Amino acid sequence: MKSSYVTAKVVFQVIELLSWVLIAGSLVLGVWLMQNEGAGPALTVGFPGAVLGVVLIAIVQMGRAQIDTAENTAQLVDLMTRQMGQRESRVEPKLTSGGEAPEMPKLRRERVKTYKGKEIVWGEQGEVTVDGKRFSGILSAEKYIRNTIEKSEES
Repeated sequence: MKSSYVTAKVVFQVIELLSWVLIAGSLVLGVWLMQNEGAGPALTVGFPGAVLGVVLIAIVQMGRAQIDTAENTAQLVDLMTRQMGQRESRVEPKLTSGGEAPEMPKLRRERVKTYKGKEIVWGEQGEVTVDGKRFSGILSAEKYIRNTIEKSEES
């Protein structure tokens, strides 16, 4: 079950609306104070509210960016899971008792890609392998293949 972050989205909408009201009200108050009381009261009472409103809108935008990142990450996990042939949308570690590290489920051994004639395949614990040598990612495996080819060409 995916979270849609509905509550956070509603809270951000309310904060943004109130922030725009704060900005507009502060500017109106600041202009009125500037005309009737002078620059001192306008700068100390009226305009700081507008600055606060802008800061709140920036915070709302950062929160929305975080939600977008979470939703995009969930989509990537689902896509990767489908590509790896697993049925479940999320890979959960098995919890262990005591001070042991959690055990990750084993993945099927599948070819990720062929690079310069060498197969890069998924390892048993989520890493990629080339000729039985483990790497943390595809880019590391490709670098190993390039270096191996360069060494063989030199000799």
